[in-house]
Amino acid sequence: MNASSKVQPLRPLPLLSKEEILHQIGTRLESPEDDLHVALMKELLTDVLKLHDTRLDLLDVNIVNRAVKELRHAFSVFHGYRDCREISIFGSTRTPSDEPNYQLAFRFAHAAVQRGFMVITRGADGIMRASQERA
Repeated sequence: MNASSKVQPLRPLPLLSKEEILHQIGTRLESPEDDLHVALMKELLTDVLKLHDTRLDLLDVNIVNRAVKELRHAFSVFHGYRDCREISIFGSTRTPSDEPNYQLAFRFAHAAVQRGFMVITRGADGIMRASQERA
């Protein structure tokens, strides 16, 4: 058994039936061509279909699938913050609190929040903890 055959989804997902997929694609294809949103969705659908022709390894397909799912989730989580300016701070989780870079992240996050930015981190230790503490 190769590594790509071991990839399993985290949980069973409710999949659309063939008819539902065809109906939704048909609806999008009938939309006006001058609508930029529709044009970009058509391009995205086309790119997904082209992935099949590249004969990607199962692990590569899983990466694309996960990336799209994570993006969908992130868009829904951050939708309510569309009018808020955000910055992301990522850094080493091994930076101790007595190091200058930790203190710099601590002060930078505070300054960013004072100027109306939302600070987003991965939520780990080190630089990211410093950013959360002050924000």
